[in-house]
Amino acid sequence: MGPEGPVLPTPAVPVTETWQRLSSLDLPVLGIAGSLDAADHLRMVRELTTSVPEGHLVSVENTAHYPNLEQPATFNEAINSFLGDVDGKIR
Repeated sequence: MGPEGPVLPTPAVPVTETWQRLSSLDLPVLGIAGSLDAADHLRMVRELTTSVPEGHLVSVENTAHYPNLEQPATFNEAINSFLGDVDGKIR
């Protein structure tokens, strides 16, 4: 943080072809979506988790855009379960 606010990298580096590079990710990816979220958000998380070699999708029922706030226990369980599975694979 600079004296006048955030300092941006110079020069800014554009991130390109992110969706095209997903299949090359070599790590597990967890997508969590609220079942009541907007259709485009649900589509994006589904596309993300089906585009990576080891994608996992958790749908949190009866929540919209903020499942971590609307159903924190369910959200935390999804993360803990995912991390437990991943930890078992890398040990």
